[in-house]
Amino acid sequence: MRTLRLQLPPMSGSDVSAWQRFLAGKNFYRDVLDGAYGPLSDQGTRDYQAARGLAADGVAGFETFSQALRDGFESIALPGMDAAVDCSAFASCIANAGMKFVVRYYRVSNQIHYASEAVALSAAIYKSPSSTKTLMTTSISSVQN
Repeated sequence: MRTLRLQLPPMSGSDVSAWQRFLAGKNFYRDVLDGAYGPLSDQGTRDYQAARGLAADGVAGFETFSQALRDGFESIALPGMDAAVDCSAFASCIANAGMKFVVRYYRVSNQIHYASEAVALSAAIYKSPSSTKTLMTTSISSVQN
């Protein structure tokens, strides 16, 4: 999900509508659900952030969405990441940040897929107190031409 913020022209779309519905359901937004991120969406986001102990900047980004997912927000997209490097060293950070999946890209032919990386990522999710225990890892390999 893209980062939502107050700007001109206003951001709009189904992701903004989903965010407004979430805020309204938590009593932080009391206007028409119009799918446009205007001043009332910004204020609702600030109020939500303040109530949850986040930086109340009105920007619905990674930290805000991670908290919102724990609070029941059902996004049109899952928070995740892709990487072209081994993520094993960052497994606990990835899990604690609320990531739901990691996609690992390999760009060499005949690459050995490192099971230890997937195991580290999966193990971290079970150690994370804020996790919903649904981290999925996958790898995609492509052959260089």
